[in-house]
Amino acid sequence: MRTSVRMNSLRFRIPFVTYALVIPLLLLLIVSVNYAVNVVHNQVASSNKKTISLYMSQIDNAMDEVDTFLLNFVGSESDLILLDSDVEQLYQGSKIRLVNRLTTAMSIYDFVDAIFIYTSRWDDILHVFKPGSGLVTNPDIGSRLKRILRDDRLSNVHGFITEKWFLERIGPSNYLFHILKYGNVYMGVWVNVSNIDLSLDYLEKGQSAFSLFVDSEGNPLSYTGYIEEQQIDLGRPLTDYYFTGKDGKFLVVGEESGKAELALVTVLPNGEILQHLPLLRNLVYILTALSVLFVPLYFIFIRKTLLIPLNGLLAIMKRIRDGNMHFRVQRMQSTGELADVADTFNDMMDQIQRLQREVYEEQVRKQKAELQHLQLQLNPHFFMNTLNIIHSLAEMKKYGVIQDLVLRLVQYFRYILKSSWTFVALRDELNHVENYLHIQELRYPNNIRLEMDVPDILLHAQVPPLVIQTFVENTVKHTNVSAFPLVIRITISLADAAEGAKLRIRIEDNGKGFDAAVLERLSASAESAGQEDGRHIGIRNVQRRLELLYGSDARIAFCNSPGATVDMTIPITTERALEDHHVYRADTR
Repeated sequence: MRTSVRMNSLRFRIPFVTYALVIPLLLLLIVSVNYAVNVVHNQVASSNKKTISLYMSQIDNAMDEVDTFLLNFVGSESDLILLDSDVEQLYQGSKIRLVNRLTTAMSIYDFVDAIFIYTSRWDDILHVFKPGSGLVTNPDIGSRLKRILRDDRLSNVHGFITEKWFLERIGPSNYLFHILKYGNVYMGVWVNVSNIDLSLDYLEKGQSAFSLFVDSEGNPLSYTGYIEEQQIDLGRPLTDYYFTGKDGKFLVVGEESGKAELALVTVLPNGEILQHLPLLRNLVYILTALSVLFVPLYFIFIRKTLLIPLNGLLAIMKRIRDGNMHFRVQRMQSTGELADVADTFNDMMDQIQRLQREVYEEQVRKQKAELQHLQLQLNPHFFMNTLNIIHSLAEMKKYGVIQDLVLRLVQYFRYILKSSWTFVALRDELNHVENYLHIQELRYPNNIRLEMDVPDILLHAQVPPLVIQTFVENTVKHTNVSAFPLVIRITISLADAAEGAKLRIRIEDNGKGFDAAVLERLSASAESAGQEDGRHIGIRNVQRRLELLYGSDARIAFCNSPGATVDMTIPITTERALEDHHVYRADTR
């Protein structure tokens, strides 16, 4: 069958508008701008990288020449040995001669700012500064040098205490040091990093670009305020250029020194790099103007035909998710597909509601049937034992006692038949327990005593029928009542529960308690409680009924303390709540 694409369908509208407006503009913009920008970035970075590497190589060569001078000077100068003499006259004479020779050397090696000699015997530093520099001895430099040279942990690499020239920040300035050890005499040089010429006018930089030195950890030695303000990261590897700073608008290229713990980097604003591309910039402006014109129209179209209808559908779905199952989606006229979605969704919700009602009614029927089945299970042994008691009383012609017993038996069975109700008043359940134990007292005279501690305010609370009597009957059944008096204690109180008020029912006796195997089965699960030839079937019935009525809100526990103890916690249910939920309860009249 032939199918045609409708003009008002999303399959036609969205691809057509997207391909006609957005794709050509994006392709042209991406291809042209990215290609041109990448070419410019690579060219600028490559050119600056070569220039910086060349300049860094010149600096390394200058430091290498200074290192060669220091090694030759130490190897050929005998006055260095006299500096270690303990004769002051020899020390002073050698000091004067060394100053004269170093002054001559300083005119040759203008890269360094000062040459110094330190002797540990006299704890004295001799400085010779660059001619015409106007520098004088900085006491901070002398103090720092003494602390460095007094360190016994200094290494000795080819005569130098460090393999590379090392950086020290003294006051506001950063200094490069390289020190050679000769016995107890140290000879070295230092350079103020700020005195190294960084004009580098031949670099391809803009007006806002700048060059600076950084230490081995990427910390700037100048322009610190501007670098922090612009969030420029100078700690990355310098093997290739990278972008950093706010919005990545700075290009960084650099070269590490092979002789010192520093690197030379140049920071170039990306905007100035691209300022030589007026044609590209104009093209970007044109494409941006076209986008500003057409994209809002496209979004208005999408909003009207797609977003508004979908938002309406989503709002209805959220209401339904919150439980408002009667809400339906109005038919949408914007597109044929959305109209079909609305109709299909409404039909689906109608079917779901019908299925929910059917499933709920079926579950209610099954639960009622199961509850009635569990509640109507009678104990034939109790019935037969009671008939034997009546027969014995008849032989003894105790007709008054028989009348009382028959009346209590009638009340017992009337309550049992009333167990088809889901809930009864707590007062009726306790009266039924007393009635049952009175019948058992005829069988075991003076051997059964019931103690109850129940606040009057709780007597109107609704509980499942036989929820207490079942455990009382189980106590009488499994205790040798004829051997010793049986005491059953029932304590009912309000339980502290964060999720709401609950009723706590505690039933305990003075017997020997549960056997270990029985206690393990009772604590394991409701199914295992009724195993072993059907024994404890009443306890299993109670556990199952509590699960059906309350779910996880009810709790039942078994223990020995020392007699058998049952501890139940169930939600408090009032008569008003039962009427609101149409739950069957026993007539308490």
